[in-house]
Amino acid sequence: PAFAPATRAWLDAAFCAPNVRKVVVAPGRSRIDDDFATSVRVEAPPYMIARALYGQIFPPSKLLKPLLRAGMAADEALDIDGFSEPFIARAVTEAASRHQAGLFVSNSMPIRDCDRFGVPIRAEANRGLAGIDGVVATALGYAENHDADTTYLLIGDQAMLHDAGSLRAVADAHQRRLRIVVVDNGGGGIFSFLPLASNPEGIAADEIVSEEVFETLFGATHAVDFVRLVEAHGLTASRASSASEFERLLDDASLDVVVATPEVQRKDNVAIHRALEAPAVEAARRSMSHNLAYERFHGNGPPVVLLHGLFGSREDLRGLQAELAGRDVVMVDLAGHGASATEAGYSYDDQVDGLLALVEKLYDGPVDMVGYSLGARLALGCKLRRPSSIGRVVAVSARLVGLEGDARDARRRADKALAARVRALKCDADWASFFDDVWYAEGAKGGLWGELRNSGAYDAVRRRRLARLPENAAASLERAGLGDQPDLRDVASHDDVLLVHGAHDERCAGDAAALDA
Repeated sequence: PAFAPATRAWLDAAFCAPNVRKVVVAPGRSRIDDDFATSVRVEAPPYMIARALYGQIFPPSKLLKPLLRAGMAADEALDIDGFSEPFIARAVTEAASRHQAGLFVSNSMPIRDCDRFGVPIRAEANRGLAGIDGVVATALGYAENHDADTTYLLIGDQAMLHDAGSLRAVADAHQRRLRIVVVDNGGGGIFSFLPLASNPEGIAADEIVSEEVFETLFGATHAVDFVRLVEAHGLTASRASSASEFERLLDDASLDVVVATPEVQRKDNVAIHRALEAPAVEAARRSMSHNLAYERFHGNGPPVVLLHGLFGSREDLRGLQAELAGRDVVMVDLAGHGASATEAGYSYDDQVDGLLALVEKLYDGPVDMVGYSLGARLALGCKLRRPSSIGRVVAVSARLVGLEGDARDARRRADKALAARVRALKCDADWASFFDDVWYAEGAKGGLWGELRNSGAYDAVRRRRLARLPENAAASLERAGLGDQPDLRDVASHDDVLLVHGAHDERCAGDAAALDA
């Protein structure tokens, strides 16, 4: 099968690695071995192989739901304004959906724009993303055999020029069921997305391409009047130069061809795409980082959000919640902990974003926060980021100093090494040894845990940790440690912030004392 270039390159590298075998599963006898690297070929429907491996019920995907949410968030963030190529793709897909028509999309930019900016609709294309030969002829054959009375073809000007001769066949069709939309941007728009079009910093002097040379070799500029070209083949056509005019012509069944001339220059098309994609990408990223599990107890008074520490879960907060009976309380599982199946967004800033998004989702006004260790640092980060949403903060065992320079780099290296050790833990016994010998060791953190280890409370803490092992606390450890947090001393000095630390917690006590000084 055909793969995108990036996927093909990854597969080629993987198959060249030692001890890697390529297994092809295909339902028929057709040969799929384009690189002659197949070790085993299984002739069977893929779903049967999956069931044989996993059973009738496939294992749940940790990524499927977050990816679906990310896709919906990206779609909602798209705000297409002006008569641009993304607008044209959106309008054509909407028209095909509205009229229950078929849709054939040309290669190069049209298929990419429909994928990124169009509404969900079935579309056909000619051999995937590459190649612009014979698009009109293929679309005509598709339209002649489609159940719908009308099929839209969205095609670029270069692809139209490559197959202009097929317009005669369109005109000679027994019933004109194909309606063509030509995006006329004066040349090959996709090549403006190549790095050489912008001469990025660091490119060798002899590789710099002048605008004149680029237009000659890649822009493929032309001065073809597509309305006259179409009419010369006996078809009806009209040109649209505005969004409203374009939408009107799409619904005009008397026209065989609509020529769309975008308002923006071809060279500005890249900036238009980037401007549209940026908020969509950010919305998708935020949606994946905001998949936090929580438990809410409705009550009176100012709401309070409770945040646990690293390797913990909201179960650590049950006792505190009971003490706050009557208050509106939310207990949260931080990213990668408890029931929070977050697949992205483990950095300090991402976790602050996620908590603020949860607060905004649940409440109209400000909330109080109580946090321990990592949870305390995140609570202070929320107040630093958005003071209007966070009222009082109780920060228990919170480090406040934002590290810089060598100290920050050293802390990041240490956190990364410990995160690698955590990722290597495979079973309850591994975790139990880690808690006993590393994390809660009597000598760890300057002997901080010595009193806990010698009390009966440690056994309860250990059982609670082992009962709800975090799925990806290593990512939080590596990306939200002291080496990645901002300096929290200023926000911690506010009158509505209470710092709490243990009698033997010299590091947190030192941070608090520095504030008093």
